Amino acid sequence: MSSAPPLGSAVDAEAVLRGFAQSLLRFVRETDQIAFTRFVIAESRHLPWIAEAFYRAGKAPLAAAFAGVPASLTERRLLACERPDLAARQFMGLIQEFAIRSHVMAVGEGLQDAPGDEVVVDEAVAMFLNRYGFGRQA
Repeated sequence: MSSAPPLGSAVDAEAVLRGFAQSLLRFVRETDQIAFTRFVIAESRHLPWIAEAFYRAGKAPLAAAFAGVPASLTERRLLACERPDLAARQFMGLIQEFAIRSHVMAVGEGLQDAPGDEVVVDEAVAMFLNRYGFGRQA
């Protein structure tokens, strides 16, 4: 019988990252961000302020809020992250590449070989922890 990992373990960092990634994926799917992103891209050709407003109202506050996560995990010595804002955006990019960008630009056959959400989350978390896991910072 295995016991739960102690609070403050590296498993906590993994669980936090995994939870954020899954929430981000749910948001993308439930709010049809792919169609909305396509709309913003198309309309910003004629009305450039739309893209800036979309960024200011959406991604910028989310990235700023999520930057507190690697900062907090670093304070708790679960990560070694000197630039939490950069790390937060990197992690979001790992998820959003497959959740949004590839779908915005690819259709039909272009998406057939895309990995599923579970694989994307697993790999993003593993890559992030490999880079920023405590004692691993280069």
